[in-house]
This record gives sequence, structure tokens and C-alpha cells, in this order.
Amino acid sequence: MGLDIHTENIVYTVLSDDGNEKMRGKIVNDIEYIIKFLRNFENEDLFVIKSTGFYEPIYDTIESKGFKVKLANPLKVKLIAESRIKNDKIDSEILARLLKNNWVPESYVPNKKIMEIRRIVRTRINLKRVSTNFKNRIYMELKKLKIDYDGNLFTLEGKHFLRSFK
Repeated sequence: MGLDIHTENIVYTVLSDDGNEKMRGKIVNDIEYIIKFLRNFENEDLFVIKSTGFYEPIYDTIESKGFKVKLANPLKVKLIAESRIKNDKIDSEILARLLKNNWVPESYVPNKKIMEIRRIVRTRINLKRVSTNFKNRIYMELKKLKIDYDGNLFTLEGKHFLRSFK
């Protein structure tokens, strides 16, 4: 089964043993809907999804229900199955055919602990980036107002200096 995941919905394609399309459709990208949808399948059924920015909850849900899930590398899938016509139905079918022929270019799936550590590190990096942007904006506003300060504005002394502008 090939699943093409989007924020609002998931397009799926199921192939029969002889490679013909058995089932195709769309479901809402919501864990409850996914769980209901999975009841139509047997534990030996395989699923393939592309490694998108929000694959983890879907991957975890499918895996928690006893199914095997392959995580496809989206860049390698694109190279293997370059298509002039691109839409969600074709994407899910391409994934299903790659799975059927055992050609899925798999991505590494770290364990839960590593995933959580990565999530924390990404959050910290993002917060640091936001903090730096705000600091740079403060420096630029002071320059626009032609206010000079020789020290670091973000030490205790610098913060007192900034508070003096109330």
C-alpha cells in the first residue's frame, strides 16, 4: 500500500498480487480516521510512506497496529519514478509499485529516544535563531535612532540601559 501524505488528507493505492490496482482513495489525515482505515488490512500487509516533515505520527500509528512500514526517501523516489504527470493518485501508486517490486529507497528511521532528542535539538536551534533575530532587530532600531552603546546590550548592564528608554 502506497500512502501519499498531506496535511489535510492521505491518498492511498493498494495493488493486488498481480500488480493491478485493487483499491484507491483518500482519507482524512487524522489519527482516528487512520486507525479505522487500518482495520481493513491484515498484519502482513506492508505500507510505504515518503519521509515528509510530518510523517512521524502516521508512521507510529501504522506501526503500533502491528503493520510493517517502510519510509521512502523522497528524493530517491523522485529519481526512480520521474513522471511528467504528477498528482497525489500517481504518487501513491508509484509508492505502491515500488513497494510491490521491493524497490523502495528506504530512509533511516531512528528509535523513539533518538527522535525525541532530535526534536529537542531542532526546537533549541529554532529558539536560538528567533532570539538572535530579535537581538539583531534591537541593535538595528538603536542604530536607526542613532543611539550608541559600547557594551553587550544583553548583559545585566545592557538590559538596564535598554530599560532606561521607557
